[in-house]
Amino acid sequence: MVVIPRYTDSPPQLLWWELDELILLLAAMVFGVATRTLTWCLLVGFASVWLIARLKSGRSDGVVLHWCWWHGVPGFRLTGPSSEIREFLE
Repeated sequence: MVVIPRYTDSPPQLLWWELDELILLLAAMVFGVATRTLTWCLLVGFASVWLIARLKSGRSDGVVLHWCWWHGVPGFRLTGPSSEIREFLE
């Protein structure tokens, strides 16, 4: 079932995918065309989209960005302290 966004600040959707899921699928498709392994890359792309959708279901909008920051994915530590620091002293 596709839920129609109720608010203007909801994540943008195309058909039943949100924008971040669609970008992941399109990146897998472009990589598959470039390496001539389209079928396998599309299978990996659909599996990745399914996993991201499962991760996001029932949580807030920024859960994927938070997960990337917490696990140290490069490029997601633009501001704020490192996620390895657990205690701060004044």
